[in-house]
Amino acid sequence: MNTRNKKKASFLEVAKAIPFHVIRKNWDEVGKLEALFMGMSGMLNPPYNDFYQKTLGTTYSYLKRKHQFQTIEGLSMQYSRLRPMNFPTIRWAQLAQLYSSTQGLFSRFIQKEDQFNTAWLAAVRVSDYWKTHYVFGKSSTARNKGLSKAFQELLLINTIIPLKFAYENHRGNDPSELVFDWAQQIKPEKNSIISGFEKLKVSATSALDSQSLIQLKTTYCDIKKCLNCTVGYTLLSRTSKHE
Repeated sequence: MNTRNKKKASFLEVAKAIPFHVIRKNWDEVGKLEALFMGMSGMLNPPYNDFYQKTLGTTYSYLKRKHQFQTIEGLSMQYSRLRPMNFPTIRWAQLAQLYSSTQGLFSRFIQKEDQFNTAWLAAVRVSDYWKTHYVFGKSSTARNKGLSKAFQELLLINTIIPLKFAYENHRGNDPSELVFDWAQQIKPEKNSIISGFEKLKVSATSALDSQSLIQLKTTYCDIKKCLNCTVGYTLLSRTSKHE
């Protein structure tokens, strides 16, 4: 499993392990949310690198006793080959701030009339400690560390639009046309998969294209299901005809 997939798996494990009612009860205190997210991720185990990490560790222990939930054993968050702005510490700090500054986050995603207005996401900032740190115990030049425009678009592509689709589908509506229209209006995702297709002269002009190519790669190419794939079957058929 590559670094990108390991990171996704680790974040998913934490998301599944934290009882949502605990988040709701502590949504207005960013310090408690940081402690909850980072503690469950295994970042608050002694020995501590500084006083802030120790403070969060104490808070996490309190929350665990109060709400009676278990920590994931043996979980390791990935830092290697990541830019500092993508470190798990920063992403958890941003998520904690997003929850604490936005009451009714689910409703905000679902009921937003202008789905492409991400100004409220741009306003998310990390707490004071993380303005001068990327990891515990090592200070750095002060930065606000807000959500970049590219990351806001990733949230639209990978979170808000799929959530809207699932929500409308659950209500008995067919959101396909609406969701596809949104995806066609957003810039394509940039990653190694899309770059690989570009080298093959297959370009993505919208998020709809990039997500389709990612789905193709992970669902068929990576597990060698060429004969189950229309593209793969066509290419193999052409090859066999010329043999």
